[in-house]
Amino acid sequence: MRARFIISDVRKGSSMSFLVTFGAALHLLVMTPLCAFAALIASFVDRKGFIWWPISRFWGLTVLWLVTRRALVRGLDKVNAENGAILMANHTSHLDPPLIIAINKIPIRFLTKKILFYFPFFGWALWMTGHIPINRSDRSSAFSSLDRAAELISTGRLVAIFPEGTRSDTKELHPFKKGGFVLAVKGKIPIIPVGIAGTQEAMPKGWCWMKRGSVRVVFGEPIDTSGYTLETKEELMERVRTRMLEHRDEAESWKENA
Repeated sequence: MRARFIISDVRKGSSMSFLVTFGAALHLLVMTPLCAFAALIASFVDRKGFIWWPISRFWGLTVLWLVTRRALVRGLDKVNAENGAILMANHTSHLDPPLIIAINKIPIRFLTKKILFYFPFFGWALWMTGHIPINRSDRSSAFSSLDRAAELISTGRLVAIFPEGTRSDTKELHPFKKGGFVLAVKGKIPIIPVGIAGTQEAMPKGWCWMKRGSVRVVFGEPIDTSGYTLETKEELMERVRTRMLEHRDEAESWKENA
């Protein structure tokens, strides 16, 4: 299947790393709070995402425009609004969430770190638009977050989870956290494996110096979880890991002119 171009910049090589980094910092300080404030206001009259999701996508697209030359995606048709599902992706960069947001027309809620919800405007907007805070150091709080995610998915919503729990600075995937898989098995919720490539090079972990490059995303076929139990969830985890690596490797193999 030919990759779909989501954003493409013909000015190849025209931006230096300094300008990319400066632009991203300016975006964080100016555009992020402005978009967050707009989404926050919209959320008071719109909980389903008719207004605040386009605002979120605009924010994600501006991030991509700043730090990427090209963003491509395959398999986006696997994501639909008819049924609830869990998107599980590999995680190597802060660029991963805005990338997923930018390329999806359907509202997606993230299961994300609780500390982000304390940031003015940005955190308030996360809360009001239905994103789910999780505190893995508090077991009861973590299970409460999973219950909230289950309620969202039962109404046909999409929830995105990075099962590694944190960004990886290598090609190896971190061990998966079990919470998302418990949620999927108990609710018989399909899992859509997602492979992301290129974001680590554009915005690497632990280093603020950025450079423009292409980013690629592959959405895989949904994995039916109805045949798994809590006792066999490790088999599901291994299956998702295998599929995620396959899709990431597929994305890694794309040519610049794919």
